[in-house]
Amino acid sequence: MSTTNAREDKKDQYLTSLSRAIKGKDQTALYEWITWVTEEDIPIHWVRQLITQFLQMSKELPLETQKSLLSYLLERAEARSLNSEEQNIQVRETLSKLYETLGDFHSAARYLTQIPLEGNSRNIRDDYKWKTFIQIANLLLRAGDVSLAESYLNRASAGLAVSDRDDIKYPFKVCHTRILEAKGKFSEAAWHYYELSQKSMKPEVMDTHAQSVYVDFLNHAVICAIVSPAGPQRSRILAALFRDDRTHSLISFEMLQAVYMDRLLRKSHRETFAKLLNVYHLYPFQDGKDIFEQSFMEHNLSAVSKIYSNIKLDQLGDLLQVSREEAERLAAKMIYEGRLIGTIDQVNGLLEFEHSAQIVQWDARLESFCQEVDHCYGRIVKMYPQVLNDEQVMDWNK
Repeated sequence: MSTTNAREDKKDQYLTSLSRAIKGKDQTALYEWITWVTEEDIPIHWVRQLITQFLQMSKELPLETQKSLLSYLLERAEARSLNSEEQNIQVRETLSKLYETLGDFHSAARYLTQIPLEGNSRNIRDDYKWKTFIQIANLLLRAGDVSLAESYLNRASAGLAVSDRDDIKYPFKVCHTRILEAKGKFSEAAWHYYELSQKSMKPEVMDTHAQSVYVDFLNHAVICAIVSPAGPQRSRILAALFRDDRTHSLISFEMLQAVYMDRLLRKSHRETFAKLLNVYHLYPFQDGKDIFEQSFMEHNLSAVSKIYSNIKLDQLGDLLQVSREEAERLAAKMIYEGRLIGTIDQVNGLLEFEHSAQIVQWDARLESFCQEVDHCYGRIVKMYPQVLNDEQVMDWNK
C-alpha cells in the first residue's frame, strides 16, 4: 500500500511541476519535463495519463511554443517506441491543427498522413479513417496540391459504399465539389454547389454557421456557372440559378442577370465581378488570358450570336476587345466544340450564325421552367402537408 501511495505521490509531483512550468511559460522546464516522462523507467500507463494532461494544459501556451514542444514530445515518444498509439495519434492531430491555424497546410496534412490509417491497428475505426482521409484532402486542397488531394479523397470514397452517415457523406461531397472547381470543371462544380446549397442537413452535421455556409455554396455556384465555358450546359445552370429567389440578394446577382439575359458584358462588369473570384478562376488559359477572361469573351461571342445573323470579324474583334485573328480563332474553337452554331467565311471575313442556336437557349429555359414548377410544387407540399396528402396527390396525377 505504501509503495502504491509513493508512486501516486510521484505522479502528482510530475503534474505539479507541469502545471508550474505551464503557468510560468518556462520552456526549459517544459522540455525537461517531456524528457522525464518519456524516460524508460516511467510506467507506460503513467506516460499515457501524463501526455493527455500535457495536451490539455499546453493549450495555454503560444502557438509556436506548442508546436515546438509537441514536436519534441512526438520525437521522444517515437524514439522510445512507446506502446501508446492512441497518445501518438492525439499528438499528431494536435500538431496538425496547430499548423493549420498557422497557415502551413502541407505540414498539417503531413502529420495526419503519418497516422497508420490503413494498417491493422485496433485503435483506428472505419469512420475515423474516412473522416481523416477527407480532412487530409481538404488540407492538401488548401495547400494547392489538387492531384494529391484527389487521391486521398478517392481513398475515402470506399467508405461511402458502406456508410449512410451524413457526417461522412456531406464533407466528402463538399471536398469533391471544391476539387472539381480547382480542376477547372466549373459547370460540374456549379451544379454540385447548387445542390449543396439546397441541402437540409441533420442537426448533428450542421454548425452555428450553417446558414452562411449554404449562402456561400450558392455564391460559388453562381461564380462557377458564370466562368464555365459558354454552351447549353452553362445555359441550364444559369437559368436554374436566376430563377432561384435566393440568388437575388447575392453580390454576384447583377452579373448573373446580365449573363442569363445574354447581354453583352462590358469592362465595368468584368472589373466588379473579378473581385469575387479566387485563384482557380484566374489560372492561365491561353494567349496570356486567364480562365475568367476566356469565359468573358466566350459569353460575349455567344451573346453576339443572339443579336446578329452575321458579323464582320473586324467588328467582332472590336466588340470582344481583341484582334480580328483572335476573334476568328475563338469562334472557330466554339463552332468545333459544338458550343456555337455558325460558319466562318474567311474570304469575306464574315462570321454567320444559324438561328437554330436560339432553340438551344429555348430548350434550356424550358427545362428550367419545368424545374421551377417542380420546385414550387415541393414548397406547396411542405407548407400545406395536411391539405396535400398522398391520396390527393395520387388523384391529381391520375
